[in-house]
Amino acid sequence: TASQKLLNQIEHQKDIFILSNSTVDGLVGSAILLSSIHNSNGNTTIRCFNSSKIEDFKTELMNVIEEKHDFYVFVDFDSTFFDLITSLLQESYYLFINSDSLNLDQIVKKETTITFVNSWIWQRDNDKNNRYTSSSLTYLIAKNFDRKIIHSSFLPIVAAFSKSINFDNNDQSELKEILQSALDLNLIERKKGLDLGMPMKEAEGASLLQMG
Repeated sequence: TASQKLLNQIEHQKDIFILSNSTVDGLVGSAILLSSIHNSNGNTTIRCFNSSKIEDFKTELMNVIEEKHDFYVFVDFDSTFFDLITSLLQESYYLFINSDSLNLDQIVKKETTITFVNSWIWQRDNDKNNRYTSSSLTYLIAKNFDRKIIHSSFLPIVAAFSKSINFDNNDQSELKEILQSALDLNLIERKKGLDLGMPMKEAEGASLLQMG
């Protein structure tokens, strides 16, 4: 699994380089991974990239690869970047995480899905019919080996706010569980009738109390 692949890098004290897209979801997801890897005594750093211009991104990526890190994690880049990354890195050296819901059977082989994680792949491999943000996926990946990550459970909710996600939808049960964890730990304060079954846009009174 993706969790096992990342944990293996941590346990072998590999230099893990996180590349974040310059989106709220990308930055939040990368922060979750940074925290979890540090909680697990791993070695990691983050760099933020603007993916709006693919040629500029390619140049920056090649510069990073020349730095010769052991392992790379890409967070919240569009699936169109996957072919570029596979052309520059061997599969065993990276993990690619985004929130696309595309059925990727035609472009991603089943044995490659421990390298590529998106909403559709996570649903298929975990037998759950849910939609995900990139940050909720990084949280679920980290949760498999880092018990302390629950104290960062408010972070995927921040990203969900940024995308105006409607928690009333049936395909948001996983995010509702993450939100409930944050509420139970008093990481998020319930205000103005914030409810797990209400649209996120109506919960504007919810405020973050602490950062875990």
